[in-house]
Amino acid sequence: TLDPCTGIETPAERNISLLMQRNPANDMEEITLNDCREQCTLAIISAEGSVVFSGTLMPQHDSMATLKTDVSGLKRGLYLVKVTSGSQSITRKLILR
Repeated sequence: TLDPCTGIETPAERNISLLMQRNPANDMEEITLNDCREQCTLAIISAEGSVVFSGTLMPQHDSMATLKTDVSGLKRGLYLVKVTSGSQSITRKLILR
């Protein structure tokens, strides 16, 4: 989009979206991120606030990134999945049973 004050073109705002295949999950969780155009970081955060898993998602040819992670070693309960891409972040609930 073109900034009317400066006349400088700025990239359009991206709207990343997060899809979790198995929620509630038992053992494996597949996390897919749409509109991922750069390396994204992922964190699974416990209800107490500690990061119990972290990883990176790399975009593929179709601006999607997928990560399969083994969550069988985590305690049952509620977690947050947070993905950060540049200045944007998205957070979703993950239930382990």
